Amino acid sequence: MPMSQDFNPFANQDIHVPKAFHEDLRLYSSTFTSGGEESTKDEEAPFKRYVDFWLLAAAMGAEQRTYLPVEVDQRHRFITGSVFQRDLAIIEFLLFLAIAHTNDPFVVVDPRKVMDIAEGYAAGGIPLVKEMIETGHLTALHNLTRSLVKSLSASGESGP
Repeated sequence: MPMSQDFNPFANQDIHVPKAFHEDLRLYSSTFTSGGEESTKDEEAPFKRYVDFWLLAAAMGAEQRTYLPVEVDQRHRFITGSVFQRDLAIIEFLLFLAIAHTNDPFVVVDPRKVMDIAEGYAAGGIPLVKEMIETGHLTALHNLTRSLVKSLSASGESGP
C-alpha cells in the first residue's frame, strides 16, 4: 500500500544539530538570515537550506558508519520535521536509516527515535561534508561536487 503524500511522522519533531556545528550549517547554506539578506553567495554556500546540508551529512555519516549521539544539552534546534511535508523520498530515507541502524523495522513507530538516529548520523557526517567543501582550491560548491563525484566513483570501483 503506497504512502499518502501527506504522510509525515516528523511534522512535529524538532530537528537538531550539535551546537558545535551550527555555525557550519549557517556558513554553507544560503538560507536567508533574519535581516532578509542571503548569508553568502551560492558558490560559497552550496546548500539552499540548512536541512539540505544536514541530510547530506546524515547520508555521509551512514555511508561512513560515523554515528555520534548528541547529548540533549549539546543540541541546537534549527527546524521542525514539517520541512519534509510532501517529500516522501526523504521521509523514507530517514525511516530506512533508522531500520538499518537498529535492525528493527518497528523503530519507525517512534518518530523521535528515528530523528535521534538521523541526528547522530548527521553529527558524524557534518565534519565529512565540511572537509569535502573545504578541500581544494575551488569554490565551496565546486569542491563539494568534485569530492562527491570522486567518492561515488571510488565506491563504484569496489563493486560487488
